[in-house]
Amino acid sequence: MNSTAITTAAAVIEGDACEPLWKIVRAEILRRQRDGGAVRPSVQRAMDALRAAAQAHLAQQAMSAREHVPGPVANMAAESIPELVTTQAMADRLHVTPTHARRIAAATGIEPIARNCWRTTDVDALVTIRRTT
Repeated sequence: MNSTAITTAAAVIEGDACEPLWKIVRAEILRRQRDGGAVRPSVQRAMDALRAAAQAHLAQQAMSAREHVPGPVANMAAESIPELVTTQAMADRLHVTPTHARRIAAATGIEPIARNCWRTTDVDALVTIRRTT
């Protein structure tokens, strides 16, 4: 008898539910960020996927209605293309060395989106956290 363990979790969301869910969750995340909260990278990736699914669904609806490839359908800000900050700029804002800035980010669960590239919202959250502690 074979046994299988599932080590990952997933959710399937119907296309027409993606846009309203994205708007609700995005508003909540923005509210928490204004209050000084940070967004985990896994949550940001989930938001990016939800946004992409919403846009794909809306584009598919528009295509079937017009029978040609439409331009942008939804006016949804690209969360996946944030303003970027270098490690040195993050360190300058935190008033520490780049190495220490990376350690601070890692300690709070914030990861770079690429080598030497950080989301501005993540850096803003780190600065807020440092001010309050």
